Amino acid sequence: FAKDRALRLKRIMAEQFESLEDQTGVFEGPEGSTVITERNGKAFERLREQLDAGKKKIAVFYGAGHLPDMEERLSRDFGMQRVRVQWIPAWSLTSPEKP
Repeated sequence: FAKDRALRLKRIMAEQFESLEDQTGVFEGPEGSTVITERNGKAFERLREQLDAGKKKIAVFYGAGHLPDMEERLSRDFGMQRVRVQWIPAWSLTSPEKP
């Protein structure tokens, strides 16, 4: 096995994720993916319940494909606006420095 097999696997997976994102557009209609919009609808029903119950700190964990629809709903239905974007690296795809 290659000594950098974990790094190689990450790079292959990153390429697959990127091509998958491009391919999902083929399955979506003008209103987006039915699966995503329906799942988001259910999540936002729960979000409304929690906000109405007075909760102030709420987390919603979904995949990246859900985020464009979620952002639109947060703006349209909840009057929320994005104030910043922060990218947090999940993986390093570069080779470690050699000593």
